[in-house]
Amino acid sequence: MSIPQLSQEMIRRYASSQSWQRGEAYYHDGYVRRVVKRGNAIAAEVEGNDIRPYQVSIGFEGEELGTVYCSCPYDYGGICKHIVATLLVCLHEPEIIELRPSLEAILDRLNEVQTQNLIQELVADKPELINDIEHFADRVAPPVVIASSQESKPQRQITVDGNRIRSQVRYILRDAVNHYEYGGEEDIATEEICSLIQDAQMYTQRGDTWNAVAMLTAITEACIENWDLVDDYGVEYCEVAEALNTVWCETILSADITDISEAEIIYMKD
Repeated sequence: MSIPQLSQEMIRRYASSQSWQRGEAYYHDGYVRRVVKRGNAIAAEVEGNDIRPYQVSIGFEGEELGTVYCSCPYDYGGICKHIVATLLVCLHEPEIIELRPSLEAILDRLNEVQTQNLIQELVADKPELINDIEHFADRVAPPVVIASSQESKPQRQITVDGNRIRSQVRYILRDAVNHYEYGGEEDIATEEICSLIQDAQMYTQRGDTWNAVAMLTAITEACIENWDLVDDYGVEYCEVAEALNTVWCETILSADITDISEAEIIYMKD
């Protein structure tokens, strides 16, 4: 996909007057370094006040800007000067943009073993990535429990890390506080927490009651314990409570209650 038809008017529409003026100066002073296009995304390095260049990422959706990111601390409305400067390079000097394959194209070149080796090397370099990888794997491919040949109660194999889920909810709520304090108005916490609830619902739909209950318990507890962080900002609790209620009911009704005690269904510690 090619870069949409850019214009100065379009770029200015996304930036404050100060970001536009400073970004234009950055462009003319040559602060924008390597610019790379992968698929429908642009990545660039832009010099600034930090000793290391800021990392800029720009996605396009049709003829408009999509997701944009800059590693600078700017968060005061509109795009920052580094993104402005990068867009001006795209507008005035598209010939210097380096074309590179998209992530999808790169991964298509690797077989299963090579992909696993890649992930292992990335985790070795950045150990914190393993939490995101585990969360993704739990969501799309939960572990399969092989039933014993002897008649017995189903094995309780819980792979959900309740403590990690609680920390994730706390992070979402604290991130929402920072968003509001820097002038943001939209509710970003509700959507992200409801997304976690949907992940728990996927366990229920696959018949994995134990992991569904463990995840719902962690989300519920974290909301109860930490909702006061955003209470002063008028964030609606009703939508989260309704989503929790719906999935809790679906999980309980789908469970084999002959093998799960009432106490375990209502309150289950991981």
